[in-house]
Amino acid sequence: MSTMLANSPDDVSVETADINPRTETLAAWPGLELSLLSEQILSPTDWAIHGEEHTLIVHFEGEMHDLVAEIEGHEARRMPTAVGDVLLIPAGRKYASQARGGGYRCAEIRIAPEYFEELTGRARDFHDIPPRLMHRDEFLYFAAQRLAEQVGRDDDLSRMMSASLSQMIGLHLLDKYGGAAADASAQGDSAELSPQTRQWLEDYIEANLSKRIVLETLASLAGMSVHRLLVAFRGTFGTTPAQYVIQRRLAHARALLAGTRQSITAIAMATGFASHSHFTTAFKRHEGVAPNQFRRMRR
Repeated sequence: MSTMLANSPDDVSVETADINPRTETLAAWPGLELSLLSEQILSPTDWAIHGEEHTLIVHFEGEMHDLVAEIEGHEARRMPTAVGDVLLIPAGRKYASQARGGGYRCAEIRIAPEYFEELTGRARDFHDIPPRLMHRDEFLYFAAQRLAEQVGRDDDLSRMMSASLSQMIGLHLLDKYGGAAADASAQGDSAELSPQTRQWLEDYIEANLSKRIVLETLASLAGMSVHRLLVAFRGTFGTTPAQYVIQRRLAHARALLAGTRQSITAIAMATGFASHSHFTTAFKRHEGVAPNQFRRMRR
């Protein structure tokens, strides 16, 4: 164990010099906690992490100068930082690093080992996930970015998206870094919904497009846990519940734009979007044109 690590405090948070300008945004969803961190390093700075949760650090932008990092049991490494770099610090392992300048913006995601047991439905020890230092993992990079976009939102699509992303990140960690644990867990999950269950879900979603739709209700209708629903839903529909709901809302919105004189705001409310601007942004992202343009084109 190096001197750097031996002298590090036991702490689950990042420690920095007080004079460094640093911002932090916190959010939590079932299964994980997210911190969005941003800092300009104006003086030599040390960080230390040591907790009972797995910690995933995803580098979004910036560069730290003269960075040296170490995870307990592995030699300290001097390394540059790059966008998309991922650090995986297993639960119970000590992490320490030092930097002497630069700046960064990153996501710090903390996942309790018990969450993996919830995902797999099996009571076993998921502490033994191998550490990674400045590892490249494009899935985790884009998933963390997408999760960060949900911070501050409180609509039903965002809640479903956040729950899906949380589970996808957990399952990805098990599948890529947990070895046989993920393979064993997959055997107990149904790959598809029955025709009757599919019909129930389709009917419920169509009847409630203007209302809040939550994963827990869909799972209850299907007689499944939320995790098993996500697996079976994708196997049946080829997409996530959140993506399917927005597809159906947009399809209904297209019909209303083309066949009625309702205002854009009224159509937004009728199709379950939180506001005129939320609807316009989603519609343009998926259709390539704003709702008013779509209406003019159809007429």
